[in-house]
Amino acid sequence: MKRNEIVYMAISADKYELPLALFLNTKEMAVWVGQSRETCLCNITRNIENKKGKFRLVRVYVGAENG
Repeated sequence: MKRNEIVYMAISADKYELPLALFLNTKEMAVWVGQSRETCLCNITRNIENKKGKFRLVRVYVGAENG
């Protein structure tokens, strides 16, 4: 999978999971959240909700699947 096929999203932490923001790289995401890049990636991996902003970060794979 190519690196440019991954984007990151901030979604609401309720049952609807509405999109709040879209990021093309981890640096943009870290600036928006106000945390370090490593902390944001850890939150994605562990599926942790941001208590202050009431949102979650997710990794989204975009593009065609190959085999």
